[in-house]
Amino acid sequence: MAADLGFDYDTALASNSSFKQQDLEDLKKWLKELDSSTAIPKDIHDKQLLIFYNAGLANVENTKKCIKQYYTMRDNAPEHFDNRDCEEKLMKESLKSLEFFVLPEKTDEGYDVVFHRLVDFEPEKYHSFQACKLLFMTIDAYLYEKGPQPGFIFLFDMRGVRLGHLTRSPLSSVSKFCQYVQEGLPVNMKGIHVMNVTPFFDKVLLLLKPFLRKEVLKMIHLHHANDDMDKFFKECLPKRCVPPDFGGEASDTQSLHLKNNEKIVALKHYFDAEEKHRHTYCKKSKKKSKIENGFQDLNID
Repeated sequence: MAADLGFDYDTALASNSSFKQQDLEDLKKWLKELDSSTAIPKDIHDKQLLIFYNAGLANVENTKKCIKQYYTMRDNAPEHFDNRDCEEKLMKESLKSLEFFVLPEKTDEGYDVVFHRLVDFEPEKYHSFQACKLLFMTIDAYLYEKGPQPGFIFLFDMRGVRLGHLTRSPLSSVSKFCQYVQEGLPVNMKGIHVMNVTPFFDKVLLLLKPFLRKEVLKMIHLHHANDDMDKFFKECLPKRCVPPDFGGEASDTQSLHLKNNEKIVALKHYFDAEEKHRHTYCKKSKKKSKIENGFQDLNID
């Protein structure tokens, strides 16, 4: 059974004049007609389908691509999307060593700002799988509550990041993270701002470049500790959307982080239901694939 979400469907549908009910009906028909060997559920919840449709900019073909990538990538990255349990040992450690949340205020364009940074700077306290998992849980929890949104801007703080943190991030994990953010994450990404850029950030970009599209690379804006923040507030993000650590007017980061933690802990039922629903179809597709491969391997004279 498809996992329900918390937002009101009719309100969300009416919020965007580009949304067409016929497009959504066409997408439902497409889902039902999919071959059973695919890992895509045929009974995606109407609310989740609307989120995909929004991410596809109200275009049916774009939406199909997003749906395919979303389920394929979640299936291929269980380290990022399975066992989303905040009581697990490394998850509990990551909840203390990291901060992540969506800022309460939107930009003038109506975009949401997702914030993430280290709190504990010791590399051995950084667990890359759990860091990715919690960041995606934060976005999922926000979509669960708010529904489709115009766009998202990522605000990353590099303060305290060392080369030791990079060595704890397997290249395969970095590749999966980048691919999902660009192709499977059901939101419209509008920009990436990196604060307190460290001297070795060129090495970080060198690591990321093979996995990032040109248009995404153009979205990345680097800001150093001594940059003019008045200029930043004027050209990048308004003060109300920035934490006080950077001269902004938002609430302190720890308070916002703890509120976000409460939300994702309270949504364990949703994360479990989403995983169960997704795995039901993943197992079916893998089972059929094995059977088909078995027939192909038969050598009949």
